[in-house]
Amino acid sequence: MEEKSPPRDVVDVIFDYMQKNNLSAADLSRLTKISKSTISHWSKSQSGTRRLSQKNLEAIAKAFNITVSELLINSGISSSEATENSMYEKTIAIPYLQDIFVGAGMEHTNFSDYSRKSYILYPKELIERHSASVSHCYFINVKGDSMEPTINDGDLILVDTSAVGELLDGHVYAFCDGVFLRIKRLRKLLSGKCLIQSDNKNYPDEEVTAEEWESSFNLLGRVIERLGPVN
Repeated sequence: MEEKSPPRDVVDVIFDYMQKNNLSAADLSRLTKISKSTISHWSKSQSGTRRLSQKNLEAIAKAFNITVSELLINSGISSSEATENSMYEKTIAIPYLQDIFVGAGMEHTNFSDYSRKSYILYPKELIERHSASVSHCYFINVKGDSMEPTINDGDLILVDTSAVGELLDGHVYAFCDGVFLRIKRLRKLLSGKCLIQSDNKNYPDEEVTAEEWESSFNLLGRVIERLGPVN
């Protein structure tokens, strides 16, 4: 999605710092990994929003050897707003797919409707400790009790959709069985089959052959975090 232009006062501060540091648009692009065309667009824009993406704010501040808060204060944002923004420097906005319910034991919900999307601010360090790809993570809802006590009915789970290569034995994954969206613990058997397990022992294990898995199953990602009440 195309990023909105920052307001003129933020643009002025950015270009002031560029001038003081003898940086061209190409230089800033190289230092921040922000495209030169985006930087040029900012210089030509007449209006926009007060926020750049958090990633670009951090990259620009780092290039000028200042904090994000200093950049915002210098751009005319109040100290209280900058302090509030500094709280976000260690968080990332993760998409929350509000209409997606993983049938964890109650396999009655399909995954066709992704229309309602909001965002949840989540600590970066909690994602990075899993070596997860932040840009490929999203929150979805859990429906059912088959993964209790690990994951409970009504919890939100954080799924890393980049983790669809080699299966990590014994980890919890979100997948589609050809009809329904599910989460289960997956294990690789010496026979080549995949064992699908519920943590709730009231639910039986399932075995599928490698051929069945390849033809009917679609691995969506590894479950790396959960949000829910403590019972």
